[in-house]
Amino acid sequence: MAVVGDIYNALDSFCPFEVHEPWDNVGLLVGEKETEVSRAAVVLDITPDAVERAHEAGAQLIVIDGATLIESGCSKMCSVLISVTAEEETRLTRIIHRDGISKKDALRRVSAQHTEDFYTQNSDYVIKNNGTPGDLERETEKVIEEIEKGKEAFSAEDIS
Repeated sequence: MAVVGDIYNALDSFCPFEVHEPWDNVGLLVGEKETEVSRAAVVLDITPDAVERAHEAGAQLIVIDGATLIESGCSKMCSVLISVTAEEETRLTRIIHRDGISKKDALRRVSAQHTEDFYTQNSDYVIKNNGTPGDLERETEKVIEEIEKGKEAFSAEDIS
């Protein structure tokens, strides 16, 4: 039987995660790569109805367009919501450099995105990505440690 990791790898080979747009939230967001999957649902707009239909169809995995996760209210189904943000000037510089587009076109793209405040208000954790890839990795590790500490505390409280 396939596992989530098999589907993850297939999606990555078909549409590599490394070339995603900055506003796309790609990868495995909830769950474990080792979980067995016999049925998956693919939805563009994640809504409570779409989740219910996937559940009724016996899907163990839902592949979504994560851009609508918060707006749809489905983020409430996630045990932890982490957003990665960057200052507007940083995003503009990265888009212009990566895509070879004008500042005007980059500004149009950025203006279509939510503000950093939106993610701060709607996320359990916000990782600031204004520095180097090494900085991002260190910030991500800090958040993972915080989440793991929370799980340990929850587990200890559950036992007593």
